[in-house]
Amino acid sequence: MIKEDIVEHDFHDESKRWWTESLGRIEFHMTLEQAETVPLSVQQGTADASCLELSQNKEILEQLDKYTPELIAECLSEYGTWDDEQLKDHEENIQRLLWLAASDIQEQEDEEDEEDA
Repeated sequence: MIKEDIVEHDFHDESKRWWTESLGRIEFHMTLEQAETVPLSVQQGTADASCLELSQNKEILEQLDKYTPELIAECLSEYGTWDDEQLKDHEENIQRLLWLAASDIQEQEDEEDEEDA
């Protein structure tokens, strides 16, 4: 379900924060600054504009383009948050994936900050 056999990684760039879907089927990176543009609010719609903007970022899109729409929908379906009809919209699914990733990256950063304190 990956469009290309090799996904290149640049693990040496410390500005990048890697995110991997829970079963390791999807992984990509963004900067902490990009992740922090997404509000952590649980209210529906509060992160829509930020996720839309991230979904138009060329570097992020190039990474996500390696994955089929079916794989992305399958991964999102396991959260149980979106129904089959909602998961048919690939552009929305990209934004959903970015919301999950940005939230996880911010929470991980907060946990690391607490450990360092």
